[in-house]
Amino acid sequence: MCTMEYKPVCGTDGKTYSNKCVFCAAVFKQLGSLCFEHDGECQMLLAALGFCSEYTAPPTACQEIYKPVCGTDGNTYSNKCTFCIAVFEQLGSLCFEHDGEC
Repeated sequence: MCTMEYKPVCGTDGKTYSNKCVFCAAVFKQLGSLCFEHDGECQMLLAALGFCSEYTAPPTACQEIYKPVCGTDGNTYSNKCTFCIAVFEQLGSLCFEHDGEC
């Protein structure tokens, strides 16, 4: 049971949840496909892309720069661009875990 307290959080599905408890309940229902985006209400139409919201379409080419990104799939991607290609391919099942190698 969650309280009625309004402390909104935004999920990577682009939905604003009234508080973290409500968000966590949704995560348990959608295991593997919903991640935390940020505190506060969702603002962007592309919030479902979360970490990759700067891209309006899948990147077609990436620079060969090694700045690793770890995804929630446990894979290390060579940089944000290569990670975001995978996000577009697996929309709904891959989220940003942290900067650096997994």
